[in-house]
Amino acid sequence: MGFVLNSFYIILLSICAFIFQKYIFPVKITIDLSFFSEVIIYSLIVVGLIFTEKLKSESKIYIPLFIGLSTLLIAQTEVISHYIYQQPYYLYIAGEIGLRLIGIIFVLSGFITGVKFKEETEKKLKEQAERYLSVLEKGNDIIVIIQNGIIKYVNKKIKDILGYDPEEVIGMHYMNFVPSEYHEKLTSSDLTRKFEIELITKNKNRIAVEVSASEAEFDNRSSNIWIIRDITERKEKENLLKETMEMLAVSQKLARLGNWQWFVDSNRFWLSKEACEIICGENKEFNGFIKEFYNFVHPEDKPLLITKRKEILEKGKPYEFVYRVRPGENRPEIVIREITKVLRDENGNITRVIGIIQDVTNQTKTYQKIIENEEKYRNLFDNSNDAIIIHDLSGTIIDSNRKSVEIFGYNRIDLALINVQDLYLEDELLKYKWAVNKLLDDRFVKYETVLRSKLGRTFPAEISSSLFEIRGKKYIQDIIRDITDRKRSEHELKLASMVFEYTLEGILILDREGNVLRVNKTFADITDYTEDEVLNHNVLNLPPFKTNENFMKQIWKEVKIKGEWQGEFWGKRKNGESFPMWFTFISARGNRGQVINYILIITDITNRKIEEKKLKKLAFYDGLTGLPNRLLFYNRLQHTLLRARRNREYVAVMFLDLDGFKQVNDTYGHDIGDELLKEVGKRLQHTVRKIDTVARLAGDEFTVIIENLNSPENVNVIAKKILNSFKEPFVINGNKINVGTSIGIAVFPLDGTDADTLIKNADMAMYLAKKSGKNRYVVYTKSD
Repeated sequence: MGFVLNSFYIILLSICAFIFQKYIFPVKITIDLSFFSEVIIYSLIVVGLIFTEKLKSESKIYIPLFIGLSTLLIAQTEVISHYIYQQPYYLYIAGEIGLRLIGIIFVLSGFITGVKFKEETEKKLKEQAERYLSVLEKGNDIIVIIQNGIIKYVNKKIKDILGYDPEEVIGMHYMNFVPSEYHEKLTSSDLTRKFEIELITKNKNRIAVEVSASEAEFDNRSSNIWIIRDITERKEKENLLKETMEMLAVSQKLARLGNWQWFVDSNRFWLSKEACEIICGENKEFNGFIKEFYNFVHPEDKPLLITKRKEILEKGKPYEFVYRVRPGENRPEIVIREITKVLRDENGNITRVIGIIQDVTNQTKTYQKIIENEEKYRNLFDNSNDAIIIHDLSGTIIDSNRKSVEIFGYNRIDLALINVQDLYLEDELLKYKWAVNKLLDDRFVKYETVLRSKLGRTFPAEISSSLFEIRGKKYIQDIIRDITDRKRSEHELKLASMVFEYTLEGILILDREGNVLRVNKTFADITDYTEDEVLNHNVLNLPPFKTNENFMKQIWKEVKIKGEWQGEFWGKRKNGESFPMWFTFISARGNRGQVINYILIITDITNRKIEEKKLKKLAFYDGLTGLPNRLLFYNRLQHTLLRARRNREYVAVMFLDLDGFKQVNDTYGHDIGDELLKEVGKRLQHTVRKIDTVARLAGDEFTVIIENLNSPENVNVIAKKILNSFKEPFVINGNKINVGTSIGIAVFPLDGTDADTLIKNADMAMYLAKKSGKNRYVVYTKSD
């Protein structure tokens, strides 16, 4: 600073000297006023440097510039001094060379340093910008910059989450990707900096996202920055957790389970809602200390329970205990099973004891009844379809049932003398020991193993084991099921599945737009279209599916929304032949749940359709006459009754038996008899209406369902018409054959409201017609 002041003093002295010599003691000199203008310029620059705080922070630039400009300023004042005082010329030259050259060197040094500093700064800024852009593009979240609702920038992560390329969405309004129900929320002034909404993907699906919003400058304009995170998986887990907690609460209520916590330091005792209902009764609360809890315990069990809880504090060993809660208002005595666990702090000190309680009153009473009435229930135990073995924790068999003797080959005395572990293969003993340890914690375990009989036969078995106590001693009940047949079936099903997968189905693998990526040989065999004719074509444009184009579009739309479709589809082979196929259309998804591919599996079901048609005919129609058989007759009758009940109509069931049919078989033979039955069926069909059903039950028995009767008496007209139709002889192979028929009639709902009753009553009426002289009809009455 002193150096600067000296420079200003020199400038002032030079100006004063000039005025003195010019006006007071004139000296004949000629001074160019530009000398002063240079002094003023240098002075202003130096003063500017002094007040430039930003440049001061860069000392490598500031110091050389300050020294150089100050030196140039002094050099200029020396020039003025030379002219004022008429100094020798060599001093002027020395000043110019010495001071001005030094000043120029320092100024140039400062400028060069400044240029290098600027280049380095620009390089660093460019690197920072590149790193920042890299972070934006490689992050796991979508980053969007919005100005006045228009998207100005978005990173590439939008492709993974929403399916759009960044170029597709830049310039669009962000509301295009937000479902309408969220629009009001996004325009609300109460919107927080972090909020959750849903966004619409390119495939028109919805995903849940979390948005962190902030404001910043972008391109010198105020902008909104959104950081969008896909929380679909988190939402699914939250919903699953919520459902699990709700199910747990319901399960605890149904299972009569509750829990408690004992805070050791304060002796406070907390009961859950379920535990409070069990211990205290419904609509009661408990907020007290452990001493108050003991008031609910049965006096006979209270001392032992207190001892158990004291021991848990002294030894830190959890216990399991069964005790009684004494009766309360409108509440009988309750039996509680309690399991505990100890919680410690960092120093190993016990801070809390937690317990699970279960109301086992019913179980206890039930088990006591079983013990008291063992003989009464022994029959159920012995006649179980599964082997049941009861043993203690050491494996000593206490009891076994008849099925155990059957599958293991030991008698009951032998079973009582061996250990249950002798029934296991050596390699399976570890599984048995694991099951016993698991039972001590969970009290129930189910597992599969391999057992052996007395004669050495080994077989796979499924064992359901449960732990129970009798007078404080633990026992295990094993329910053993021989699953040899099930294992064989599972193996056969697996083989059948493999054969089906690799030999019967045509498979197309599609991309997300439905373009064919891969096709197997079976598809070409089924449709006659080669691989080259199918690859890279869209599934909607494939020739085998073009015949049903609109239906195919509906299927494709449903698969994109629901992820799968299965059903029947009629396609066309290359030769123009239409054929039925079974479609299995599914989506293949990645780890994040996004659709990666679609898979279309087709099966030619032409033969199956033919067989189904044959089977349907065999199952529902009489092989001789072609009339509906007993099964189809019964089904139609049930449907007719449902419709009649709804429309309040009458329905008649006729039971017909031919008169004299046996004589026809004896006289003409069974071939003529069969032809006669065919003609009878045809004549009955021509006699009744098309809406009525004629069926052959068996032999020469026929039935007729008469629908839509306005009055029960109308059935008499139809019965007479049928009898009249039998008056004309049947001509079979040139033979005129006369037969009659006896008809029994039951009317819905007068003679029965269900199919079985109507059939039975019509049959009874038919037998009455036979007894009454044949070739007539009888309407059922209750007196029959």
